[in-house]
Amino acid sequence: TIDNDSKAGATGTEFDDSVTITVNGVGGTTASDQLIVRIVDDTPTANDENGGSVTEDVAGSLGGNVLSNDASGADTPAAFVGWTATGHNNSTSVTALSTYGTFVQNGDGSWTYALDNSRAATQALTAAFNQSYDVWYTMKDADGDESIAKLTITVKGANDTSTVVTAAATGPDHLVYESGLNPSGSNAAATTETVAGSFTVSASDGILNVVIGGTSYTLAQLIAFNGSQSVNTGEGILTLLSYSGGASGGTVNYSYTLSATIDNDSKAGATGTEFDDSVTITVNGVGGTTASDQLIVRIVDDTPTANDDADSATEGVSTAVTGNVITGVGTTGGSSGPGVDVKGADNAAVSQVVGFGGSIDSDPTGNFTVNGQYGNLTMGVDGTYSYTLTAASVPVGATDVFTYTLKDGDNDTDPATLTINIAQDTRIPVLTIGNATVDEEGLPARAGEPAGNAASGNSEIFNGSFSINTQGENLTALTIGGQVYNLGAGGSQTLINNTQGMLVVTGVSGPVSGVFTVNYTYTLKDNILTHNVQGNADTANGPSFVVSATDASGDAGTGTLQVVISDDAPIANGATNAGQATQVQNTNLMLILDISGSMDESSGYQGMSRLQVMQKSALELLDKYDAYGNVMVNIITFATLASNPTGTWVTVDAAKAIILGLSSTDSTNYDDALNDAINAFAASNKIVGAQNVSYFMSDGLPNASSVSNPATVPDGSNSFGDGSGVSSANEKDWTDFLTANNINSFALGMGSGATQSALDPIAYNGVTGASPANTSAVVVTDFSQLAATLLSTVVAPPLSGQLIDGVTASTGADGGWINAITVGGITYTYNQKTDVSGFSGGTSAGTFDTSTNEWSISVAGGTFKIDMDNGLYTYTPPSSIPVGGISQVIGYSVIDNDGDTASSTLSLIVNPAIGPTVVRDDFIVTNQDPSTIPDWALLANDTGPLAATQTITGVSGAVSGTVTDNVGSVTFDDTSGNITPNTYEGSFNYTNSTTTDTAKVFVDVQSGSTLTGGYLDEILIGGTGNDTINGNAGNDILLGGAGNDTLNGGEGNDILVGGAGNDTLDGGAGNDTASYIDITGGIGVTVIVNGNNQATGGGGTDSLSNMENLVGSMFNDNLTGDGNANILSGLAGDDILVGGGGDDLLIGGAGSDTMTGGTGKDTFKWTAGDAGGTDTIKDFTTGANGDVLDLSELLSGEHSNAANLDQYLNFASGPGSNKSTLTIDLDGSGSGSTTHTIFFDSVDLTVGNTRTDSQIIQDLLTQGNLKVDP
Repeated sequence: TIDNDSKAGATGTEFDDSVTITVNGVGGTTASDQLIVRIVDDTPTANDENGGSVTEDVAGSLGGNVLSNDASGADTPAAFVGWTATGHNNSTSVTALSTYGTFVQNGDGSWTYALDNSRAATQALTAAFNQSYDVWYTMKDADGDESIAKLTITVKGANDTSTVVTAAATGPDHLVYESGLNPSGSNAAATTETVAGSFTVSASDGILNVVIGGTSYTLAQLIAFNGSQSVNTGEGILTLLSYSGGASGGTVNYSYTLSATIDNDSKAGATGTEFDDSVTITVNGVGGTTASDQLIVRIVDDTPTANDDADSATEGVSTAVTGNVITGVGTTGGSSGPGVDVKGADNAAVSQVVGFGGSIDSDPTGNFTVNGQYGNLTMGVDGTYSYTLTAASVPVGATDVFTYTLKDGDNDTDPATLTINIAQDTRIPVLTIGNATVDEEGLPARAGEPAGNAASGNSEIFNGSFSINTQGENLTALTIGGQVYNLGAGGSQTLINNTQGMLVVTGVSGPVSGVFTVNYTYTLKDNILTHNVQGNADTANGPSFVVSATDASGDAGTGTLQVVISDDAPIANGATNAGQATQVQNTNLMLILDISGSMDESSGYQGMSRLQVMQKSALELLDKYDAYGNVMVNIITFATLASNPTGTWVTVDAAKAIILGLSSTDSTNYDDALNDAINAFAASNKIVGAQNVSYFMSDGLPNASSVSNPATVPDGSNSFGDGSGVSSANEKDWTDFLTANNINSFALGMGSGATQSALDPIAYNGVTGASPANTSAVVVTDFSQLAATLLSTVVAPPLSGQLIDGVTASTGADGGWINAITVGGITYTYNQKTDVSGFSGGTSAGTFDTSTNEWSISVAGGTFKIDMDNGLYTYTPPSSIPVGGISQVIGYSVIDNDGDTASSTLSLIVNPAIGPTVVRDDFIVTNQDPSTIPDWALLANDTGPLAATQTITGVSGAVSGTVTDNVGSVTFDDTSGNITPNTYEGSFNYTNSTTTDTAKVFVDVQSGSTLTGGYLDEILIGGTGNDTINGNAGNDILLGGAGNDTLNGGEGNDILVGGAGNDTLDGGAGNDTASYIDITGGIGVTVIVNGNNQATGGGGTDSLSNMENLVGSMFNDNLTGDGNANILSGLAGDDILVGGGGDDLLIGGAGSDTMTGGTGKDTFKWTAGDAGGTDTIKDFTTGANGDVLDLSELLSGEHSNAANLDQYLNFASGPGSNKSTLTIDLDGSGSGSTTHTIFFDSVDLTVGNTRTDSQIIQDLLTQGNLKVDP
C-alpha cells in the first residue's frame, strides 16, 4: 500500500507511479516518454453494531468492542478514533442510558452497559417501555482513512410484583400441642409444643422491607436474621432464624414455640379443641408493590385421659380396699400399669362418680360417695378411693363397677371405670350331665308330615337324669334353659315346651353324700335336622339347654344338657302288585249285535252257526266283566232295522236270557244300529261312576240305512240314514256321542264278509284322556278266535297302589318324595325342592305333568303313572295282554327332606291266567231226575287265582224244581214234568266261596240213553245204564256214571269221566282230559294216555283215545304221559307221575308223590292245598332250558328276589350223593308250623353244601327254573 499521508506526490486517495522510457537509435537518435500507473488508495469500513437489550428486574449486563465487526481494508490495522462522529450527537442517548444504568465507553472502542434495577427511574418503567439508543463512533485504517458507525442498546421495562407464601395454601400452616408443654402437658416429652418452618417473600421491584407480626425489617435486617430476632404473638414466640435469597426475594426460616395453654372456654376464636394463632407477614417493594399472608399455627387443646382401673375384694372381708385411679397406686395394675390416668396440660381432676343403678355424686367439694351393687365407694378429686364390701355373699364372678370422670381446667372430660373384682369361696356346685338321645323315627304323624319309620317304638322320648354335687351345701335354685324349677313345689314341672320338643323335670331327689339327682323326660316333637348325609340314618346335635344350680352361699354351677337326635332315614322295600282279582271295576256294557240273515250261516267252528259263536262269546264277555264288578247291560240288535230288546239297562242274567233267545233275520243296517245305541244309552238304571263300554259285532257289510227313530246327537244334526255304511258325518255324530259320554267303543267283524274299513269309524275311545282315541276295528276271520278276541278287550283294572305308604316305603319323620323311577334302564327324576324333573340313561318314554308332578311312562305296552310327591301310582295294562303275561320290574328311589335316600323295586305282574274269579253259568243235560252234579263239575268253568281251593258255599233260587247242597255235590229234582230235549226246564243258583258272585245252573232233563250237547259248554250226566254221551261243540264235561259207557267229547276241550264200568273215552278234537276223580273204594288207578288201561278199584277197564291229559283219583295213582305235552294231576294220595316226552306239567297234589318229567322242559307244580308231604323229583334239570319249580300257589307273602325268598327256601345236600333236599317254609315266618319237602333225586343244588340258599335261589330265578309269582 501507499502511505498516502506521507508519500511525496500522493493525494489522500491516489498516487501516480511514473516510469520514463527512452529509446536511442543507432544513429544517435533518441526519444523518451512517461509510463504512468495510478495507484488508488484502499479505505476502512465501520459497521453498525447491535449491542443487545436489557430488561427491568432481570439480572444481566451488555458489553463488547465496536471494532469487532469493522473492516480496516488494505491499510491495517484499524484503529478506534473516538465516540464521536461527524454529523451525529451522542449526548441524548448517553444521558438516557446513564439514567437507567451504568454505560462505560472506553478509548479502544470497548464498552459495557449494566441496567441498575435499584434506581427509581428503572423501576418506574412498565412493560410497555421498549426504547433503543444509538451511540456513534469513528474508526480509521493505517493510513488515516476514517469511517463512522453506531452502537445500538435497547432498554425494556417490566410490571413489578410481590408475594408472601407460607407453608399451607389454606388452613393452618402448623399444629402445636398443649400436650407437649413442659412439665404439665400430657405428653411433655414429645416437644410437640414447638414447630419449625419457612415462608418466602419476593418483590420484583426489589424488597424495600418485610413486616412480621407488626415489626418491620429492611432488606439489610432481613439478610441479617440469625435467630436473635423474634416476634411474641401473645400465645407463642416466633423466632426468625435466617434469610436466604437476594434483594428481590428469598426464604425466611423460623420456629414457633407455644408459651402456655389456651383457655378454650373463654378465648375469643377458640373452639373446644383448638385455637389458631395468626401472624401477618407483609412485603413492600421498592417500586411500591406490596403483598401479605397469614402464618397460622393451630394450637391443639390438651385433654385428660382416664384409663380403666381394677382392684379386688374378697367375699366376707370388710376391710376397705384403697388406691388412686389417677396415679394407679393401689390398683391391680399399679403406678406403671395401664390404668394410670393422664391429667393433661389443663390439670384435670375427678369431677363425678357413678355407682350401681345409676347413682351419681358430683359434689363440688370434691368428696364423692356412691353405692355399688355389693359395697360402697368413696373417691376424692385427686383420684384416691376407698371401697368397702357390704354384701354377705356374692355370685361367682361378681364385680362392682363404678364410673368416674376426669375434667380439666377448660372443662375437657374423659370417663373411665373402677372395677372391683370380688372373689368368693371355691365351693361351686358341680353338674354331671349326659346327652339326651332321641330318634326321629319314633315321631308320630304330625300335621302335613308322616310318622317316623318306627313310631310305635316311642324312641322320640328320652327318660334321663343328671347329678348336682353341692359339696355339702343345700341346693337353693335350679334353672334349665333359663326356666326356673320350683324346688319348693317339687314334683313334675314342664320347663321347655316349643315346636321342637318338650322338657319335663319329673323330680329332684337327694342329697345323697352331697349329690342331688334331677330326673327328667325330653320328648322330640318334630324333625329338625338339616344335615345331608345320604343313604343312612345318622345323628346330629339338636337343641341344648344351659343348666344352672345355686347353693346356699349363692354360688352357681352350670352345665349343658345336650339333645342328640338320630336322623330318621327313608326305607324302601320291594313290592309286587299282581292283584287284579281284588280290583273292582263296575261297567255299563252296551252290546250292538248283528242278527242279519247271514248270521245263521255256518261259522266253520265246532259245527256252530255264526250267531251261536257270537252268542256264546257274548255270554263269556258278560261273565268276564261281571267278575270285575257290578255290570248293567243294554242290548241293541240290528238287521234291516235296529231294536233294543232290553228296553233299558238290565242285569247280566237278564241280558244272558235275551242273548240266548236271539235269532237271525233280513238285512244289515249299521246306521240304525248306531242311532238306536245313542237312544238306548240314555235309558235308566245305568251304574253311576262306572266305566262305559260298547261292543259292535257284525259279520257283513251294511246294505240298509233307514232310521226309525232319529236320536239326538251332540251337535243337534243327526246324519244317520244318509246311505249304507258309516259316512264321515255318521262317524262324527257317533264319536261326538262317545266322547260326550266317556264311552270306549269296540268294533269287531266276524268272518270273511266283514271288512275293517267298514267298521273302523265305529271303533273309537271316547274316554277322557284316552290315547289313542281313534282306535281300529278288529276283524276275526276264524270264528274259533272270536271269544278270545272279545275277552282280550276286557282290560284288567289298572293296578294301583302307593309306594310311600309307611310299609312298602316311608320317608320317615323328615317327609320326602319319590326322587327317581327306573324303567328299562332309563331313570326318570324329580326334585321336589327345586321343582325340576329330568331323565337319563337313554331316550325318554315318558312325559312329566308339572301341574301334578306325575311321570307317565310307557311300560310293557301300558302306562305307568306315578305321583312323585306321594308315590301314588297306577299301571294301566295294554288292551291285549301277551300270552306270557306282563312282568315288569320298576326301580324306585325315595328321598327325605334332609337328603337321605333308599331304593328298591316295584314288580308289576299282569297274567292272563291270573285275574278275578269268573263265575260262569252252567248248562246241565241229563237223563236222570233227580240228577246229582259233582261240585267240581259245576266249579270247573269258574276260573281265577283261587280256583284250586274254591268250593260251593250254598245253593238257592230253584226254578221248576228243588235243589239240595250235599257234601261234594248238588242234587236238583225237576218238578216241571217236561222232558223235551234242548229245553232247560229248571234252574238254580250256587255261590262260589272265592267271591260273592253266583252262577245260574240251567237243567235240561231228557229221556233215553243217548245225550247230545249243543253249542254251549255243557255238563252231560249219564245214569246207571250204558249211556252214549256226545259233547259236540263247546268245552264239555261228560259224566258216564255206572255202566259201560261211550263218551265222545267232540269239539272243544272236554273232560271225560267214565265212572264205574268198562268205558270207551274218545276226547275228539281239542285238548281233552280223562279224569278218575270219582273213583271210590280206596284203590287208585294206573292209566296211560291213549291206551287200554287197567283201572283197579272198581273202575273197570277203560279204552282212551285222543286224550292229552290225565287226572288221577283221591288215592295212590300211577299216571303216565306220552310223547306230547301232557298235564298229569295226581290229586290226593301218594302218586307216581311220569311225563314222558314233551313239555309236561306234573301236579302231584296232596300226599308224597314221585314225579319224573322225562324229556322236554317240564314244570312241577304245587297248589295251595298240597303242603305237608315229601315229594320226590327224579330228574330235575337246571339251566336256561331246564325244568321249572312252580311254587306260586304254595307260598304266601313272598317277593320275587333272593333276599326275600331266603326266608322261605332252605336247601341241603343229600341224603346221598348228587342229591339235595329243599325244605319250604310256606309263610317265611321261620316257625316251622307249615312246611313242605322236595327231594331232588338226581341233582345236588348245593354242590356239596358250597353254595348258599341265596346263591341257589338267585341262579334258579335268573335261569327261569323257579316260579314264585302267578
